[in-house]
Amino acid sequence: FDDTMLGDLDKAVAQLEFRIRQLKGFMWWYWLPFGIGFAISLFYVNQWYLLVGLMILTFAGSRWEIQRELNKRLRPQREELLALRRLLLNG
Repeated sequence: FDDTMLGDLDKAVAQLEFRIRQLKGFMWWYWLPFGIGFAISLFYVNQWYLLVGLMILTFAGSRWEIQRELNKRLRPQREELLALRRLLLNG
């Protein structure tokens, strides 16, 4: 990135886009090992329906929290930076 105001803006946008991609990928990288452990534990638990319910609640809660973070903070911040970048380019 250039050592200018526009370069700093581009760097900030790139960092936000990386954070957005990281949060989207987090669900799958986090849930894959958890899901494997969950599947294995189903063989040892008599009350499997409680375990399934807990997993669904946990998955839904983490999905909701990630979407909230994306929609309330990261995406608006990215749009604000992009608008500022357009303003800087158009003068």
